[in-house]
Amino acid sequence: LCHHYIISSCVQLIANIINMKAFTIQTVISCILTSSIYGFGILDSRTITNSQQNSLQLQRLKTATYASYDKQVTKSPRFRQPSNLFSTAINKQQEGIVVGDAKGAVLYIEDVCVSRGSNRIISNVNLRVERGQRWGIVGPNGVGKSTLLGALTGTVRMDEGVALVAPKVDVGYLRQTAVAGSTKTVFEEASSEMKKIQEAKARMEEAEKAIIEGDTSDEMLLKLDEATTDFAAAGGWNQEQTVGNVLKGLGFKPEDMDRLCSEFSGGWQMRIGLARLLLSNPSLLLLDEPSNHLDSSARDWLGKYLKNFDGSLVLVSHDTSLLEASVNNIAEITGGTLLTYVGCSYQKYLEEKEFRAKAAMAEYERNLAEAAKLQSFVDRWGASATKAASAQSRVKMIEKMKKEGKLDAPPAAVVEKRWKPTLVLPPPTKSMGDVLLELKGAAIGHSDEQQ
Repeated sequence: LCHHYIISSCVQLIANIINMKAFTIQTVISCILTSSIYGFGILDSRTITNSQQNSLQLQRLKTATYASYDKQVTKSPRFRQPSNLFSTAINKQQEGIVVGDAKGAVLYIEDVCVSRGSNRIISNVNLRVERGQRWGIVGPNGVGKSTLLGALTGTVRMDEGVALVAPKVDVGYLRQTAVAGSTKTVFEEASSEMKKIQEAKARMEEAEKAIIEGDTSDEMLLKLDEATTDFAAAGGWNQEQTVGNVLKGLGFKPEDMDRLCSEFSGGWQMRIGLARLLLSNPSLLLLDEPSNHLDSSARDWLGKYLKNFDGSLVLVSHDTSLLEASVNNIAEITGGTLLTYVGCSYQKYLEEKEFRAKAAMAEYERNLAEAAKLQSFVDRWGASATKAASAQSRVKMIEKMKKEGKLDAPPAAVVEKRWKPTLVLPPPTKSMGDVLLELKGAAIGHSDEQQ
């Protein structure tokens, strides 16, 4: 080691010992190991900044804590090596996600059209999903909500248009296969996509191994510092608690954590897949009817979780309570296209939709009345020599209204109302009296012979 490293190490060692009111051989050795072997106390102040020095000094405690933590958790069957066999985060090349210029948005959809055979499902779909926005996609069954999500992930072919995801955006999508075929435990599968924690932990282990083997260079120490900081920022120290909270919210009991995924039914395996997706913490989360396999308490928990989700969300659901709790924008597929309601909760969307329909019909009726008034003048005075010019002017006004579409009925997407099913019950039968069954002198039991 260079002389300034040795001097710095000795100065710190002496300072540590002086500050102790009482010390033993073990404490002195501990100071020496802390100051020398790990190298955190012998960095040259000329090569790093003061903030880096302070940060690296703190790593003594972090490294000691991590070493103790690692010895405990690596022995647990919950912490096996992660597998990519059942990946939740979509591979953008394999799954058809197109990365490109999203024009500042997380997801940019422009003029998308999708058909099934000769039947056009949706057309001229345009949508911008900004960072932090949570969109709910609504509409009756069969209008193309899931088809639109399939077009975004590449599982459904688009006839026209583009759907672009911004660079460096991680897309998470819940597959219908969930965790079928997994040989992991519930805890292992749920935590298998926490990539940031896994990557930071791997870098920490690599740096620590190099330091123990003798590489105490500034570069290696800074690598350990950065990896430890990233591990903490990703929630690595609280990983087990985080995973447990999500699984508990979705209805799992503590004793379920170490059970194999194959022991659960298909519905519960979908819950494991949903937990894995949520814990992967993608930048853009795409969910298609996630509450289908959840009970009421799990749906309530999911609504609160999505409300606090700090990424962008596109949620397809018929569950109005889930939509009301989790989204802040609504996009409705109706009339073969997509209408957006920015900044609307589900309840506010219903009010806004009714307002738009009434406003569109009122304007249409005003335009018809205006055109009828103009046409009446033309019919009355069109042949008059003195008012022919005025009549011709009104004819041009009517033609202009037609060209501008003012005389066209509002689009069905704006004014159509959903059909609400009604249940017609037959009238009840006539009353048979207040007493339906009456017993007198009855005895209940068994005789001695029967016993």
